[in-house]
Amino acid sequence: MEELRKTERLPFVDVAKGILTILVIIYHIPPSMTLNTVNCNSIIGDISYNTRIWFDAFFMPAFFIINGYCSHFNETAKLFVIKTIKTIVIPVITIVMLCKIVFTFGANPLGALGLFKPSGNWFILSFVIARCFVYILKRNIPSRNVIFGIFLVLTSLALCFSDNQLYPNPYYWKQDFAGSLFIWIGYCLKSVVLNNRRLIILSLFYLFSMLFLITNSLHHPVMVIKLSAIGVWEIVPFVLLAVSGTAFVILVAKNVKDNFISRHLKFIGKYSLIYYMTQWFVMEFTMSKMGGGHINVTEKQGSLVMFVLAFVLTLFICYLMVRLFTTKYGRYLLGKF
Repeated sequence: MEELRKTERLPFVDVAKGILTILVIIYHIPPSMTLNTVNCNSIIGDISYNTRIWFDAFFMPAFFIINGYCSHFNETAKLFVIKTIKTIVIPVITIVMLCKIVFTFGANPLGALGLFKPSGNWFILSFVIARCFVYILKRNIPSRNVIFGIFLVLTSLALCFSDNQLYPNPYYWKQDFAGSLFIWIGYCLKSVVLNNRRLIILSLFYLFSMLFLITNSLHHPVMVIKLSAIGVWEIVPFVLLAVSGTAFVILVAKNVKDNFISRHLKFIGKYSLIYYMTQWFVMEFTMSKMGGGHINVTEKQGSLVMFVLAFVLTLFICYLMVRLFTTKYGRYLLGKF
């Protein structure tokens, strides 16, 4: 596989992250409509469900897998902490602070600090904690297989204890251990040549597996704020679906032609953290202007138009926020100093 250097950006990685960010936005539109009483949410829910059922199983694990693939975990502990603070903690806090000011008209911007409380943003918490777990084990255990086994066991135990309500889930421990497992899988994939042949085989496995689940009305795993539809005995199928689904996205990203769409996907992927942290505020803002019973769409065509409108507005406003953060001085808010 392509040799990763510290200063090198792989274009297909940014395209893949751009695709995944688009899927996150699609996933979030229906709940945003529901919370803001836009009266077409039942139809939108049907449209969204029929779409997202094909990517539920991998779209969040893929972020962890790709991050592991792009990470080295060779730095000193001090440098690892500094990089985590500069590339994740500072950007997340400043982005949310600004979003609170811009989109909630001055609501307490210090509320952004709550992201790192036990009940904060599940993805950011799990992402940071999972990376720490991987760093600690990678620095102290030489065997990749042993580390993989440890994360597999920890994820299984977390699911087992949670399913039997034996302990609470502060800091989203289930997602943390699962995220660690996926980051480690991504890290190990750097030693594998993922050519088109292998990516196609994995992609076909994912598509046929999902087709089997859907046609037989079987549930599929979803890794969001609730690690749902996953029991301890389903962890292996969950991992297989997550990895093969990620391979499908990478296959598309590596083979997409250089055009207007691919360039914008690459842009979204490059600034995926800004898009991810901004998109919910943007949707809440736009839906609140549409909601309150002022819009009542009962036809499928009208609901689809509403869905597309919400999607386009979210992407456009997020794009403006990216431009703001990437100005000469705005970049300092992202820890780029």
